[in-house]
Amino acid sequence: VYIMLHKPAGVTSTVSDPHARQTVLDLVQVPQRVFPVGRLDRDTEGLLLLTNDGDFMQRLTHPSHGIRKTYIVSTDRELTPTELASLRRGIVIEGRKVETEDVRVLAPGATHLCIHEGRKHIVRLLFTLLGHRVKRLVRVSVGPLTLGNLALGKWRQLSPGEVAALKRSGHS
Repeated sequence: VYIMLHKPAGVTSTVSDPHARQTVLDLVQVPQRVFPVGRLDRDTEGLLLLTNDGDFMQRLTHPSHGIRKTYIVSTDRELTPTELASLRRGIVIEGRKVETEDVRVLAPGATHLCIHEGRKHIVRLLFTLLGHRVKRLVRVSVGPLTLGNLALGKWRQLSPGEVAALKRSGHS
C-alpha cells in the first residue's frame, strides 16, 4: 500500500500518540496497517507518504539514497543576501553540514529549498541559526512526487507509475 497524504499542521506523524493528539493514521483509513515514511514535525504540513512496504520506506528515508525533499519556508522576515548565500553553501548543524540545493527567494519571507536528508527539525534549525522565526513550513515534494492540488488533510493511493518513479529516485 502506497499513500500520499497532505498532512495538516497540528497532526503528529506517528502511528499512535501517548498524549492522545491526532495522528496521520486518524486521517488515512485503509484496512492494511501502514506507517509514515519518515516524519514531518507536528507544526509542519505537506507531503507525507505512508506504506506497509519496509524496503520502500528504507529506500526513501536512508540518507545514503539522497532522496530530494522540497520545502516552502515562510519566515518572519526576508533573507538577506548573506543569509541566502549561507543557505546555498550549506550550514553545519550538530557537526554535519546540511547540503541544500535550489535555494531561492519566492517572495519576501518565503523561501524554496531542497535537501536530501531528514534529520529532526532540520529545515527549522537552518532558519533558526540564521536568526529567523519559521511561521509556516510546507513540504511540497519528495523525489519526483509533488503535492499538486491534493487538499489539506486529504490522501490518495499512489499510482504504480508514481511508486516506480520513487523507487528509481535518488542515488544508490
